[in-house]
Amino acid sequence: MAAPLTCRLFFVLLAFCAGWSYAYGRSTSPAGIEGLYALTADRAATLQVTKAGTRYEVMVSGGTGGATGGGAPADCPVKGMGVLKGNILTAAFAPLETDTFFYSKGQADRERRKLRIVFDRDRRTARITRADVSGYCGLGANLTGRYLRVQSPP
Repeated sequence: MAAPLTCRLFFVLLAFCAGWSYAYGRSTSPAGIEGLYALTADRAATLQVTKAGTRYEVMVSGGTGGATGGGAPADCPVKGMGVLKGNILTAAFAPLETDTFFYSKGQADRERRKLRIVFDRDRRTARITRADVSGYCGLGANLTGRYLRVQSPP
């Protein structure tokens, strides 16, 4: 009788240790912040975060709601480069050229616009708390708000 009880205790202890090792023995750093996020508001916008060496490249696009109709400003693209400290990524606006938009390195250096993105602990959501878009985007564009991760890197 003692042997089966000892075996059960052994397996319970083994399972406990395996669970403990999995939960506490692996790296304590949270998942990376890289991925695609979508704004969870009445406006459409996306946030793409990519690792670039020791820094992060950020691309935000959108900021207007469909309900505003023909008077809505065009979607606003912002490219930024920054560093993650704790759970906060502060990125300076970077030069950007698209078919309909141009922002030069000289403008970026002169204007010193910033994005501040706060990531939650599990990296499932990001909140843009600062986006210096006044005079950069069309009137009424707003990129701030809570973004939900919709795709992680492979």
